[in-house]
Amino acid sequence: MPLSGSTGPEGVIGELMYLDTYDEEYITEEVEGKIIITSGQPANRERSMNFLIKHKPLAIINIESAPKSLAKNLWGSSYSKKKFGSMPTLRVSFEDGLKMVESNAKKVHLIAYTEEMTIKSQNVIAELKSKTKHEEIILIGGHYDTVLEVSGAGDNAGGTAIMMELARVFKEKGSKRTMRFIAWGCEELGLLGSRDYATKLREAIEAEKKKKRMQSLN
Repeated sequence: MPLSGSTGPEGVIGELMYLDTYDEEYITEEVEGKIIITSGQPANRERSMNFLIKHKPLAIINIESAPKSLAKNLWGSSYSKKKFGSMPTLRVSFEDGLKMVESNAKKVHLIAYTEEMTIKSQNVIAELKSKTKHEEIILIGGHYDTVLEVSGAGDNAGGTAIMMELARVFKEKGSKRTMRFIAWGCEELGLLGSRDYATKLREAIEAEKKKKRMQSLN
């Protein structure tokens, strides 16, 4: 969860405020010091996080959108925390969230513990070089990670399988341009695999430009 943080053992106590979603138009000065409960996800998380940090609710309770679903991680990474800071955040089941809303509770005592760990992920990259337009690169990718209670076959084993089949076909048939096939890792935590790839690609381009400038000066 993007801003997931801990409250400490004493927790926080605050007025409960139901919002349809935490889209930016709902995050006004009225949420300050309150505990938000919502079953909706914002259209643009980054803009919403800016508003959340600005107006400082005490915490957020996200209700799962479907009955009998496990309360689970949705999206987010340490990059979000570094940029925006953290906020106590919980995800609860649809059934528990419904009970809270129907009880017409006015105040909530919320205790949140968040554990963080560092793990390794990797992108798997294969390249089929062309003998003609080898400097023109076509990139085809799909991510191979998934999350709880999501159809991993569609998100995204299917996309990865198509990418692998295209690699097989182009290896047999050849290509006028260089083909680069990438199975992305850690997509579900905020496109981290592809972000890392793009960052390293940009750094390599900048390094090459710098090298050429130095050569021209010499």
